[in-house]
Amino acid sequence: MIKIENTPGYNHMRKDILGGNVTGIWANNSFFIGANSFPVMNYHYLTAKYNNFEKNLFENDQKINYHLSGYGTLYNETLTSFLGESSERYSYTALYTDT
Repeated sequence: MIKIENTPGYNHMRKDILGGNVTGIWANNSFFIGANSFPVMNYHYLTAKYNNFEKNLFENDQKINYHLSGYGTLYNETLTSFLGESSERYSYTALYTDT
């Protein structure tokens, strides 16, 4: 049986692999750490923008910039969600077009 523990140390290692000033996937290798305020329930969120990625729509000069986010009641849950969405969307951007 494979056992994977989603610990804060493991998530910080994943963040270090995906980040970095030279090869990182987040713009300026930075993300925003937010928290809630009353009366919203206690939760954390992380948000960032992709580094040098935009998608062209309708063959015009209309462009969309992707931004990422993750949230949860615990910081580790938030970081897990943020890293998961980052990986998921980055894998899409790494695909080549077959035209």
